Amino acid sequence: MDLRYARTLQEAITARDAGFEPIECCFGKESVVGRYRLDHHGDYSHHLPVSIQANNLALRRGFEPLERLVVSGKPDPDSTHAGNLITGNVPPSTSIAYAVGALDLDPVGIDQTKGNYLRVPAFRMLSRPQRTRESHLEAFEIGKSVFAPTSLPDSLRRDACRYEWARMDRAKKAVQLVQDDVVLVYSDEDSRDLWHRFCSSLVVQYKPLQHVITFSGCTQKAVQRLRFHGVQRRSVQDLFGPQGFFSLYHVLDTLFPQAGCGGRADIGGSPQEVVATAEQALESTRLLRGLLQDPTRFSQRAS
Repeated sequence: MDLRYARTLQEAITARDAGFEPIECCFGKESVVGRYRLDHHGDYSHHLPVSIQANNLALRRGFEPLERLVVSGKPDPDSTHAGNLITGNVPPSTSIAYAVGALDLDPVGIDQTKGNYLRVPAFRMLSRPQRTRESHLEAFEIGKSVFAPTSLPDSLRRDACRYEWARMDRAKKAVQLVQDDVVLVYSDEDSRDLWHRFCSSLVVQYKPLQHVITFSGCTQKAVQRLRFHGVQRRSVQDLFGPQGFFSLYHVLDTLFPQAGCGGRADIGGSPQEVVATAEQALESTRLLRGLLQDPTRFSQRAS
């Protein structure tokens, strides 16, 4: 595999134009896509998770594996599995791809210790969430075994279950404050499913090692799953209208030196090219609390 890492929108465009297929190269409201349009953020939010898209491609008769990819951000299970599938490093498996995709798209209320879902904690336990080419290469190697269509070794399953149970404890310790149905957490782990379950309808997550802020809300399906477990939450559509966070990314942009907040309707983040701070995370929390109290503050869309 010939892999490039794009730190900026222009680097992703340059790699794409040189023949590298982008996987989840999303920068704020702009996505760089290639022939197969492997993204599900911004203008491509209606697409399936890239692991499912790549699995469907790999199942096509006559599909020839790719050799050159370009990635951005940190490696996650969805993008890593997609890369391994379209390069032929892992045979396709619809059940595994749908488990990975489900936890990437909407993990709230799903027990990650069950079935193929457990492969995601196993991957996270072994990988490093760093925004470098080297961490992506390591992740691809880990994904070759963790997402292969064979049973996980019993020892790895036990370790992944223990990792998942410990993640619950770490998630609780990461909470900084909870006010007005918004929680602020400091953690580099992907644990928004737990913070929505334990704390509130909205999550502001500051990732101190990555210098990134993530904004997260619940989908309607997540609200239903949580209600089944006796937890009452409000969906991001109930809070901000049908477009969810798309309605207010331009308001969140005002907290940063340059615009670029974006993602999907239920989850997004700070501008990729900005080094976000804990103070900006606190200001984001205050802003979201203010928007909940006065929805007219974001009623005017960005031109």
